[in-house]
Amino acid sequence: WRMPTMWAFLLYSLIVATAVLGTVQSVGFLIIDVLRTSPDAAQPWIGRAIAGAAIATLLVQLALIPWWKPSPRTMMIVAPPIAMIGLSLLAWHPSYAAIAIGMIICNTGFAIGRPGVATAASFVVPIKRQTEVAGAMMSTASLATVFGPIIAVSLYTVWRPLPFMLMVCMLGLAFVIAVRRRQDEATVPVTDGMAADETAPLR
Repeated sequence: WRMPTMWAFLLYSLIVATAVLGTVQSVGFLIIDVLRTSPDAAQPWIGRAIAGAAIATLLVQLALIPWWKPSPRTMMIVAPPIAMIGLSLLAWHPSYAAIAIGMIICNTGFAIGRPGVATAASFVVPIKRQTEVAGAMMSTASLATVFGPIIAVSLYTVWRPLPFMLMVCMLGLAFVIAVRRRQDEATVPVTDGMAADETAPLR
């Protein structure tokens, strides 16, 4: 956590993980309200939307990424705009179909961004420090699990589109972080002060 180079990756990962958890926790309430039905009656529709998003995630990570072979930095740049489109549909939510399509689109972005940032972060530290980086990156997912749903559901009770609009803004910040990364992780060796202080803690 004390190394400046890692902050960009940790913040990016925290933003994406928060958007993932916030979306999953909010979309059920959104579907209940849009369908204007009871929570029990809405369960199958909620399950279909989340299942469609999960299938999209699997297809991206098991088929699209191996075929596409993007660099980690490219994945970090491409992911936020895709997720922002899907979240915009959720904020608009004119119908159940729009919600289901929005879930598929935003999870496509999440499925690209999460492995992208994890891989990019590993490129900027020596091999003996990979476990430290992995632990720090996973901690962002744990933080998102605690705070993401609380924030998203709380904002949803104020105004339906609000949590999705906030997540769009957060992902805009993640996009800026990715674009401002000047290193090409595929070609530039470990630099920026990382190798010079290999004994300093990353957390």
